[in-house]
Amino acid sequence: MEAYLDVVYGQALPADIMNQGQNPEFFWFIRSGVAAAAMREDKGDFRGAVEIYRILERLGDPNRDEFRKRIEDLKSKNFLYEEG
Repeated sequence: MEAYLDVVYGQALPADIMNQGQNPEFFWFIRSGVAAAAMREDKGDFRGAVEIYRILERLGDPNRDEFRKRIEDLKSKNFLYEEG
């Protein structure tokens, strides 16, 4: 799971790439995020899964609506409410 999270949070990229404004390849970024969120769900960390899905949702790709629906499903099934 750590390798997937490194991609999602940008920690796996060398500093010279980060400074050039390049991002991980979009396909692999989405794939890593979905895998990490699924692993968090399997472990019962639903808030962590929602956090990852929110990152993916903000990308604005064609899957945005799927991620938004998944967030709402997790929140309603697990009684998660916004904090703050």
